[in-house]
Amino acid sequence: MQKTTSQNIATQNISSYELKTQLASYLQKQPENIRSFHRAMKVLESIALGIIIMIFITALALSFMWKTIPIGAIPAAWFPPTNKRSSINATHRRSCLKIARLSPKQSL
Repeated sequence: MQKTTSQNIATQNISSYELKTQLASYLQKQPENIRSFHRAMKVLESIALGIIIMIFITALALSFMWKTIPIGAIPAAWFPPTNKRSSINATHRRSCLKIARLSPKQSL
């Protein structure tokens, strides 16, 4: 078991603003190439997050435009029910997934 020290307790109570302030003061002490690398990584992180969001929105929109699947099946496939006891939702989801596996020639 790890003992709790006063340093661990102090770091747990740091607010977001204080953490950003500490990071900014730490980066001010670093050489210019480290600071420029940090800025570049923040930009790349933002771009990657934007790409992930765009892919998700595109996939969601394409799934609604897919004609062989009933509209009600899409939310069940994207957002499965959290209640594991609901056999109706599980059965509905299984049937939706079976429909999704059908090729265009086998469509309803």
